[in-house]
Amino acid sequence: TIRRSYQAYLHILNVRQSAYAKHIELVNNAVIGLPPSHHKADGEDDDGIVLRPGSRAKVRFEFAKRPEYIRPGMRMLFRDGRVRGVGI
Repeated sequence: TIRRSYQAYLHILNVRQSAYAKHIELVNNAVIGLPPSHHKADGEDDDGIVLRPGSRAKVRFEFAKRPEYIRPGMRMLFRDGRVRGVGI
């Protein structure tokens, strides 16, 4: 499962660095027929959101060591042990 403050290793072109998930925003999984993830309750911030296998979300990462120049639309891959994800 992936939640806020999750740490993974990001690969974006030649950038490879550890990063933390700072913000998670769910996208509509029902449109593509995926099961729902854990949704946040009213008045709760994004700490309660948990991403499970097959979930889709917009996740904002913050690099752990130093800032990097990343342009919108660059392909990204993250990994942590057996957990892997891709994005744009």
